[in-house]
Amino acid sequence: MKKEIVAILGGTFSPPHIGHVRAAEALQKELRPDRLMIIVDNLPPHKEIDGGATAEQRLKMASLAFGHIPQVEISDMEIRRGGRSYTAETLTLLSREDRELYFLCGTDMFLSLPTWRTPEIIFEKAVICLVRREKDGEKEEAILKAKEDYERRFGARIRIIDAAVTEVCSTELRAQLKCAPWLAEKSIPPSVLSYIESEGLWPLDTVAVLSSLRQEISRFMCEKRYRHTLGVEKMAERIAAHFEGEIDPLSLGASALLHDITKEMDEPEQRETVKRLGISLTESQEKSPAILHSFTAEYRIRKEFPYFAKNKEVLFAIRAHTTGAKNMSLLDKILYVADYIEEGREYPKCIETREWFFSELESGVSPKLALDKCVLKILDSTVHFLRARGFALCEDTLDARNALLSTISLN
Repeated sequence: MKKEIVAILGGTFSPPHIGHVRAAEALQKELRPDRLMIIVDNLPPHKEIDGGATAEQRLKMASLAFGHIPQVEISDMEIRRGGRSYTAETLTLLSREDRELYFLCGTDMFLSLPTWRTPEIIFEKAVICLVRREKDGEKEEAILKAKEDYERRFGARIRIIDAAVTEVCSTELRAQLKCAPWLAEKSIPPSVLSYIESEGLWPLDTVAVLSSLRQEISRFMCEKRYRHTLGVEKMAERIAAHFEGEIDPLSLGASALLHDITKEMDEPEQRETVKRLGISLTESQEKSPAILHSFTAEYRIRKEFPYFAKNKEVLFAIRAHTTGAKNMSLLDKILYVADYIEEGREYPKCIETREWFFSELESGVSPKLALDKCVLKILDSTVHFLRARGFALCEDTLDARNALLSTISLN
């Protein structure tokens, strides 16, 4: 009688990640089971669930993560059973004479099996499948010793599967979701990530995110550029304080910290990156290599910080921070001004503009009008500088200037 082959992968899946998915894919490829059961824990016996996701949400995330695998079945049997989820109890319930059970373990789980509740039942009911990672070579001796011990003591049936499985720590992953989402995105399937965001699971800590971003960007710029970037962030925060509740602190901080992320690319690489992005430059933009980093920043953000690539306001503010734009938002204007007047700028014109701007604010002029007038002042200075040296004027700069002249005249 041919037995039904049932492969089992259990876990809390809070959240499921690519390590889980690749392990399941390796098991499916190796065994070609009739059923691949993904069993979501209710309460794991060896740890506490951090409370970030309900059982129903963990089930949904598991469905999203593993649903593409052939013969997969997402099981809530342990959740329905309630209480602590003991593997021996689950295997006993699934065990039948016409069924062969295969239970998947990672290396650390495999080495700790004798400490689990009634391990003799686990070894009796299922073939233990160890998915061995490439980096487990350092544990090879311990694995082989444990295998021999389990076979001798419990009559265990052990099957070792070599696979390029990615090691991910769920605790670290949950911390990344809160503090460095661009890192978490590398380890979580896109559909699961979208669900996490839509459900508000493990919400961002803005202060922690910006702190992580400050550390990350330092590898893309020299010390002088890095000091300037931090100065722009500080100045942007100072300006935004006059618009309390009107600006998202995370978008503001990210725009400031990422605006010069490709400033140190050389010109050939800048131009090649613009082509990769599929951007068609105007004639004046082609003649202005100093502004190319405002376009190419998007490429590096997509690659290194994909979380912010989804924020169109951040991308547009960075695009407009060198030339301005026709319809600038409050965020665009703050970044544009902050980049010009940050405290590290010691050029006479920058110092003069900085002092004038804050003097305007202190005089009682509405912050919106003062900001608009400051943007216009910087645009005028830019136009004068470029014309005096015979450089090309970008259409965006002229459009921004004309739009602001119209706005200010109405006020």
